[in-house]
Amino acid sequence: MGSSLCLGVDRHFHGDHGDRGPPDGDPDLIKERIHPGPGARDRWVIYVIKLLTWTHLIVAALDLGRWELSDTVPRALAVAGLIGFASGFGLAVWAMIVNRFFSAVIRLQEDRGHHLITTGPYHFVRHPGYTGILVWVLASPLALGSWLSGIPMLIVAVLILRRLLMEDRFLHEQLEGYPAYAADVRYRLMPGVY
Repeated sequence: MGSSLCLGVDRHFHGDHGDRGPPDGDPDLIKERIHPGPGARDRWVIYVIKLLTWTHLIVAALDLGRWELSDTVPRALAVAGLIGFASGFGLAVWAMIVNRFFSAVIRLQEDRGHHLITTGPYHFVRHPGYTGILVWVLASPLALGSWLSGIPMLIVAVLILRRLLMEDRFLHEQLEGYPAYAADVRYRLMPGVY
């Protein structure tokens, strides 16, 4: 179940929507999420994150089925991991639905009329998509019941935090109204914390 959930997340976040597309069916949005437009920064990190996520799934399967090195996650913690995974996924999807400029790369989408989004989860934190992704990334090893599979996901979490800082700096410099929004919505990931 965990692997199919991760595959669904990967497809949703990286554009493999088949014939149905994202929830609103916006052709420009579908195109942006499948093949981001010009000026994209930090594109390589998508491929590294995909590789590490697949590594995580393979390590979890081997750990639970063959190696049995770290398959000692208590059931209560595994359930908490499933709840965290689902909650993080839900938050990330909510951010994607609200923000039609949500993309796998850092870029100002002038070709699509990029403007500031301040509704939905963006009312509470500046990067709710990253919050959701970080929660599911860190909860996934627990949900799958393998401590060892958490190693690649810790690297993913570091890459996501790096991307968050790059994107926040980029938006401060490039997106009209973002500095004032950042002054109003002070926290990047979690209200009252960071």
